[in-house]
Amino acid sequence: MNIENPLHTIKKAVEEAAIRKASNEFLEKPEARHFQLVFDDFKRLRNLNPQVLARLIIRYAKTKELKDELGRNLDFTLQQVYNEKSSQLEDRIIAGIEQLQSMSKMKQEEVQKEFAALMQRGAEELGRQIKTDSRITSSFVGKEELLNKAINFINKELLETLYDLNKYVFNSKLNED
Repeated sequence: MNIENPLHTIKKAVEEAAIRKASNEFLEKPEARHFQLVFDDFKRLRNLNPQVLARLIIRYAKTKELKDELGRNLDFTLQQVYNEKSSQLEDRIIAGIEQLQSMSKMKQEEVQKEFAALMQRGAEELGRQIKTDSRITSSFVGKEELLNKAINFINKELLETLYDLNKYVFNSKLNED
C-alpha cells in the first residue's frame, strides 16, 4: 500500500466503501448517493476516532487493490466461499466466546488473550476451509500464490478488525467497572 500518496489511498478506500454500499442494494456500480454516504460516514468517524478512520481507510484501500488484482470472477468466487464458510464457523466462534465469558475466575487480561487466540484459530480454520473448497481449487489453478495472498490478507484483516473490536469492547467494559 502506497501511503506516500494519501489522496490515492483515500480515493481507493472511498471507491471500495461505495461499492460495498451499492452491493448492499444489489447494484453492480455505486451511484453518487453511495459516495455521499461514504463521505458522511468518514466525517462522522473522523469526529469520533480519527485513528480508527485512518486504519479503516488503509483497510479499504488494500481491499480494493486485492480485488483489482484478483479480477471480478476470482473475487466473486472467493467472496462467495468466504461468506459461506465464515457463516458456518460463526456458531462455533460464538460458543467459544460465550465459554470464555463464563469463566469468571479468569482475569480480564487472560480473557482478552484467550479471545485473541480463539480468533486466531478461527481465522486459520476459515483459511483452511476456503483453500480446500472445490470452487476455490478449480478457480485458482495455476494461481495458488494469488490465493495464498488473498487468504493471508483476509485472515490479517479479519484479525485486525476483531482486535479493534476486542479492544473497544474490553476497554468499554473496563471503563464501566
